[in-house]
Amino acid sequence: MSWGSRAFRWACRVFQPALLAALGRPHTREQVYRAYDRVRTAGFASVNLDLMFAVPGQRDDDWAADVNEAVALGPDHLSTIA
Repeated sequence: MSWGSRAFRWACRVFQPALLAALGRPHTREQVYRAYDRVRTAGFASVNLDLMFAVPGQRDDDWAADVNEAVALGPDHLSTIA
């Protein structure tokens, strides 16, 4: 019997370094990319990313940049949370 998962959901939240720090996220943008590659290489059938908007200090261009970076990674699903 297999107890593995075929889906991976990741709350990466934001990509902007200043916002990562403001949210207390210990990772960097570069670590997000490396981890995403590892998850894809591991063979998960579905990868979901969660992005956060309306973060204190987040500007419209920050949000647009985060969305563009997330879409460029090619997740199967992209969720947004406030």
